[in-house]
Amino acid sequence: MTDNMNENINWEERRFIASVMILSGIVSNYRSIYPASHHAEQAVRLADELIAMLKADEVKSVKER
Repeated sequence: MTDNMNENINWEERRFIASVMILSGIVSNYRSIYPASHHAEQAVRLADELIAMLKADEVKSVKER
């Protein structure tokens, strides 16, 4: 990875893709008692946490060089 790698990543697009993938996994449990809006919010929160972890790992790997 280069130092400007973070500038080249479209984090909003990654967030959307991660949310969609997470949501599809959540709703695959067809017996859920929660409304769809709850699942969507949960998927976005999880995607945000994933993005934060990826950004932190990226910073860590740059510092280790």
